[in-house]
Amino acid sequence: MLKDKPAMSHFVTKHKGNIALWTGFFVFVIFAYHLFSDGDFSFLMTFGAFVRAFGFGILIFKSLTQRSVSGLSLKTLQLYAFVFFFRLCSILRYQGYLPYDRSGDWLYTFIEFVGLALTLGVIFLVTVQFRGSYEFRYDTFGFLHIPSEYGIAYILGPCIFLGMLIHPNLNMNWFADVSWTIALYIEAVAILPQLFMFQKRGGGTVESCISHWVYALAFGSFLHLWFWMFSYHELGEKEAGHHVGYTVIFVQIGHMIMMGDFLYYYFKSLKDGGPMMLPTHGGYQV
Repeated sequence: MLKDKPAMSHFVTKHKGNIALWTGFFVFVIFAYHLFSDGDFSFLMTFGAFVRAFGFGILIFKSLTQRSVSGLSLKTLQLYAFVFFFRLCSILRYQGYLPYDRSGDWLYTFIEFVGLALTLGVIFLVTVQFRGSYEFRYDTFGFLHIPSEYGIAYILGPCIFLGMLIHPNLNMNWFADVSWTIALYIEAVAILPQLFMFQKRGGGTVESCISHWVYALAFGSFLHLWFWMFSYHELGEKEAGHHVGYTVIFVQIGHMIMMGDFLYYYFKSLKDGGPMMLPTHGGYQV
């Protein structure tokens, strides 16, 4: 036990910045929970939105302090901008997909606005402010028959089509219901360009802020999956059909499976007390 104390002390000292970052975040969430929530299970949706926005806040911090956006996939950032946009199109005027507790009155929507603003901010830093550090040569997802910079079309197109085809009707408004569903489908695969970029770079060390950002996205998605695992039956109401709820769960589980490899190495790095390392020489697979 005594031998473990120096190791623990070294771990805390080495990761004190990350520990302080996440501790501060969770303290803030607990504060928001007691102040803005009725303790309803649906606060998981607000919690997930908090985590996601926090992740993009980490990217803003990384980019401004390091004056670099190396390692970031612009395509994933663009896709998340669409996620926030379509979700806001659904929840601004309708309440079908809002948390049931008081956090759904305004806080959840506000956090989604913050998430969109932060995402657009990172996109600005990548495309304008620190464009010279953007690794375009690695961010080549979707380079097939179309220029690489339009590669997100291979994700946007199918997600929009599927959203129009299979969607719930909780808002009883076609555009709002489809918008929420499109956001869900895009979010399930939006991380693909970033994972593809990790692979193109040949693995190796993943910068701390980027690994925390990707983890935050995964954690936020897990919280949403947790909520819908117990509420998916509601998505089949109002003549939508039971298959809609099953589709939502299937898509979110698929997203978590997609993130599984990354999460393994993320938690391994925390356990080992070192930087996150992905296998090199093609060993890391998307």
